[in-house]
Amino acid sequence: MDLKDLGWNEFFEKHFSEVEIKDIFPARIATAQREIYWIYSNKGEFRAEISGKLRFNTSSMSDLPAVGDWVAARLSPEGDLAIIEGILPRISKFSRKVAGGVTDEQGCAVRDVIEKGILDTKRFQNYIKLKKEIKYLATRKEKVKSRNEKIITEKKISKLSKQIKKHKRKYEF
Repeated sequence: MDLKDLGWNEFFEKHFSEVEIKDIFPARIATAQREIYWIYSNKGEFRAEISGKLRFNTSSMSDLPAVGDWVAARLSPEGDLAIIEGILPRISKFSRKVAGGVTDEQGCAVRDVIEKGILDTKRFQNYIKLKKEIKYLATRKEKVKSRNEKIITEKKISKLSKQIKKHKRKYEF
């Protein structure tokens, strides 16, 4: 995977060269869900977690990596997990009010990467369409399951009703 295809440029190269940690490589955050990340790098795609030092030094959510951020990462000794050691400076960010009236940063890099041409608008729209389709199919599956359970219940009731009528005739005086 070529970093330039992901938006790597001289700005990030300059800041990355200032990081003095052994065995690190630049990577871009692809997904961020709580403290589990997926990153893209020239070494491949990896599941990633933030380092203890980075976690300790964070004072707000804006100090954590967000989708689209460039980070300095290293591989774990097993080689199947990346450890995010630091975040390279951001070119842009999206801020919003959070509960309590405090302004906090929110990682909204999708708009930024679309504007810069890194992410094709059609590709993003296809992603949104697929998410909606998956939600629809999941809902439909629940409806079908519910309808099937209703049909099974109606069949059981019909069968019990026939058995009651049969026994009723048998024991009539």
